[in-house]
Parts: sequence; C-alpha cells; structure tokens
Amino acid sequence: LKLAKNLLSDDGLLLISINNIEHSNLVKICREVFGESNFLGDLIWRKKQGGGMADANFVTEHEYLCVVQKSESFVWNDDYEDEDIKSYPEKDDIGSFKLMKLAKWGNTAKRSDRPSMYFPIIDPDGNENLPFAPDGTDGRWRVGKEKMDFLVQKNLIHFKKVDSKWVPYEKTYFDESAQKKIKLRSILYNIGGTADGTNTLTELFGQKDFFGNPKPTTLIKTIAKNQTSSRDIILDFFAGSSTTAHAVIQLNAEDSGNRRFIMVQLPEECDLKSEAYKAGYKTITDIGKERIRRAGKKIKEENAEKENIDKLDVGFRVLKVDSSNMKDVYFTPDETNQSNILDLASNIKEDRNSEDLLFMVLLSWGIDLSAKIEKKDIQDKEVYFVDDNYLAACFDENIDEHFVKTLIDDRPLKVVLRDSSFASSSVKINVEQIFVQANIEAKVI
Repeated sequence: LKLAKNLLSDDGLLLISINNIEHSNLVKICREVFGESNFLGDLIWRKKQGGGMADANFVTEHEYLCVVQKSESFVWNDDYEDEDIKSYPEKDDIGSFKLMKLAKWGNTAKRSDRPSMYFPIIDPDGNENLPFAPDGTDGRWRVGKEKMDFLVQKNLIHFKKVDSKWVPYEKTYFDESAQKKIKLRSILYNIGGTADGTNTLTELFGQKDFFGNPKPTTLIKTIAKNQTSSRDIILDFFAGSSTTAHAVIQLNAEDSGNRRFIMVQLPEECDLKSEAYKAGYKTITDIGKERIRRAGKKIKEENAEKENIDKLDVGFRVLKVDSSNMKDVYFTPDETNQSNILDLASNIKEDRNSEDLLFMVLLSWGIDLSAKIEKKDIQDKEVYFVDDNYLAACFDENIDEHFVKTLIDDRPLKVVLRDSSFASSSVKINVEQIFVQANIEAKVI
C-alpha cells in the first residue's frame, strides 16, 4: 500500500478487492497509510448469484472493493449510466441492439434431462444449424424450441460467421426512453460476476476451467469508464488472467481512448492437473499474456466497421524484474583489487544482451518503457532508436569514428555506447569530440 501511494498520481484512485476475512484489517491499514479523509468507503460487489463459497454459517456471494484516493485532488465522478442499460454496439433498421450467444456448453443430445434444448435451426445458407460449444463439440441452446420459434418469427436472431461456421445470437434492442444517469450504488448487483469472467475466458480460449474465478471485464470497465480520463494509466498489482488489460482495450475501442495498462504478476506456476497447464501454459503470466493477444485481436475483429479501429493500440511489452546488468566493480570502482581487476575490461555481466542494456538505459534516463523502439542496421551494427530520434543506442563491438559519423546523420538527441566497444582508446577520445561538435549528449556504460 505504501508503494501504491508512491506510484499514484495526486489525482489517482486505488481500488482493492478483498473478501470478508481480512476486510476490517485492510480498512484500518488504508486509513493509516492514506489518511482518514482519503478512505472513500466500500463498494460491495455481488460476484455470484444463487451460489457461492459456503463458510460456517452462510453462503458468501460478495466481495468488497475498498476505494481510496491519493489526495483531495481526485474528484469522484458519480455520473454513471444505469447498469441495467448496457452498450448496444450493433445496429439495424429498427435501432441499436446487443447480442447474446444462443449456444452454450452441454451436449443435451446425449442427456435425458434437457432433450428439448438440442434441435436444429436454419442458418442464412439454408442449412440446419445445431448448437456447438466453444471448443467445437456438441452443445445445447440457451432457450427451448417454443422460445426459439418466437425469436425466429420476430426476427430477433442475428447470425455471425465465426471460423466458417454460422453462430446465432439473440438480439435485444436498446430503449432510449429508459436511459438515465444515476449515482453508483454501494452494492453492485448488475455489473457482472465471476461466471461472466469465466465465460469470457472460455470463449477466448475455447476451453472450460482455464482460470479460477476471473473477474468480469464489466466490473473493471465500469469503474475505469467513469473514474479515468482517456489517457490515464491503469495498474493492476495482481493481474491474474489480465482481466484489467482486456477491459482497458475494450473501453478504448468503445470511446476511442488511449488509456494504458501495466499488469504485474509473479510467474506463479499453474497446477499440473489444470486445463491451462495441459494446454501449454506453465505459469499464470503465460495465461495473461495470451489473453491480451487474443482479446486485442477479437476486439478489433468485432469492431471492424468502426472508424479508426485499425489505430486501436492492442500491443504490449513484457518486462521481467532481474538483478543489475552491471558487475559489482561498476558500482564500487575504488574497491578494485587483483581478484576483480579484469572486470574493468568489461563491467557488464556476460549473460546480458543488448535489449537488457537498452532498458537499463531507459530506466536510468527516465524514458518511458512503453516508448517506440525501432531497430536499424548501420554499417553491420545493430542500433536501437527510441522515440524516433530521441535516443540511439548501440552495444556492438569495434565502434570507430566512421560508424559514429554515419550514426549522427540521423540526428539523435542522445547516444549510448558500450565502454568496451571502442576499437581503441584513441577512437574513444575522437568519438567524444565528434559528439561535442555535433551538440549530442553521449553516455558510455
């Protein structure tokens, strides 16, 4: 919590999801770290309906969201849309509508308890369409034959082509007369539950039981939509399956925002018996990375007709915490002795590559780790250009004056080279003068 406070901007907001076991202790710590007046209160999220984890006396259906501001610079936006009125992205001659998939898991053709949920309907090609689950196996319809006939009669079925198969959805139209703005209620009834989060993952990966109890994107998106600007950074300390990243990309697609996300997750190993491990995902971070890739692709495909959707940024960069790239002699040169004097020839650890060194430089110079990086080949040497020509970095061997003169033709503002890379000591002296005359800030590591 102290680290979170340091990272938050003055107008930043922190939300912490927690169950009832440690809730009271968390509230006390939040008030101690952030101050009494900056603890805004609790939201109660109903994460399960008709089920939940049973403890000693009752079934727990909810979790808490503790809401804390960094300072009074944060202004709570209470102008929420009624949560019964969702986004309706599809349109036809009647109006805007949203879609709900009609097929679901469960092969009722072989089950005697729900035979009425397995029957054919006619697709746009005139062929019989039977329900199939996300993994392609037989499924069942969400409605019975009588309700399906009603949907067909009222033209309330919408077909989409998915992987060469027609998939039917039920259409629900938006009633503009019912639209209204309300304050966010302290109990979040209709904002999605863990079942919705599970269904989203199932649809993305085509497999059930991929990750336990993921939060729904609607929960994150609702808060982010109303409490962030279109260019804010949203950080999740416990990313899990990266629901937050998915929600941010979805929200950016809806309102053309440019929010960025930072997902933090330990490389916790998946259970050897889990479906994720069997599918090749060894750690939770592997699941999260693949989810962001699939979610970004899916969101672009679903919004293909939206203006400027091709400019939606769905990319991300993966960084891992490690020890310094530099040997101890780099930090304590005055303590050099016979045992480590050879380290002066190259003060960089042998197992580090050029990208390791580049990101060390970005950190030391305070350059955004999400800045654009372009790799160019100059005289058979690998050069990284960061944020166009703001920084040029080269860590290859045998740097000479001719290479440097060619490099500065691109007019970089800053240049970083490796100390052991110069062809000779005289070359190093000459290169320093070239940079001075060109008025370019140069650094040697």
